[in-house]
Amino acid sequence: MQDNEELHTSTEQVDSGAALGPFQTPEGETYWRLGDPRSLRRVMVRKYRGQVLVDIREYYRDAKTGEELPGRKGISLTMKQFRSLQTLLPDIEVALQQVSRND
Repeated sequence: MQDNEELHTSTEQVDSGAALGPFQTPEGETYWRLGDPRSLRRVMVRKYRGQVLVDIREYYRDAKTGEELPGRKGISLTMKQFRSLQTLLPDIEVALQQVSRND
């Protein structure tokens, strides 16, 4: 895994809008950046009160320290909710293509 300070990405990853990572927080939690290397949107797998969660959250950069901190915007999915989302992804992809064609 890559340290959160070292963002090594390929041009192909950045151009495709793919998630970048995995990275690790100083606390040892695994996360991926969504979009480009400077993106402050993350997907993180973590444990909270004994429950495994997939956390999709927007972060902000603290003006004084430069540290990336979790913002209010986001959602935490339980494993059951995440599995439900996974089963919907093919249908969501079809809907995305239909909406894109209508623009």
